Amino acid sequence: MSNDSSESNGEDATWEAQLGSKEIQEVRKELVLKYTSLGSSPEKAEKEVDEFLNDQERCEQYLDMRRYAQAQADDLSVNFGQIGLAFFIGLAGTIGPKLLVSEWCNLDPLDPLFDCYINSRIP
Repeated sequence: MSNDSSESNGEDATWEAQLGSKEIQEVRKELVLKYTSLGSSPEKAEKEVDEFLNDQERCEQYLDMRRYAQAQADDLSVNFGQIGLAFFIGLAGTIGPKLLVSEWCNLDPLDPLFDCYINSRIP
C-alpha cells in the first residue's frame, strides 16, 4: 500500500513541476483571457483556470488536444505550398500548349479564333 502512495506522491511532484513550465503558463494566460473576454472577473477567471490546471487528467487531455491542433495548423502551411504548386502546374498545362502552338503556327493566342483554329486542326 505504501508503494502506491509513493508512486502517487512522485506523480504529484512531477505534475507540480510541470505546472510551472512555460507551456502551462502560456495556457493559463490564454484561458484567463478567454474567461475575462466572456465577462468573468479576473479573480474568478484565475480561480477557475487554476482549478482546471490542478486537475491533472483534464489538463493533460486539454494539452494533448492543444498540441494536436497546433500540429495540424503547422501542417496547413505545407498544404498551401502544395496548392500553390498545383495551381502553377495547372496554369502551365493550360497556357503552355497554347503559347507553343501560337509560336509554331505564328498565331496570336489572344485572338478569339485561336481556340477555333486549334480545335479544327485536331482530328
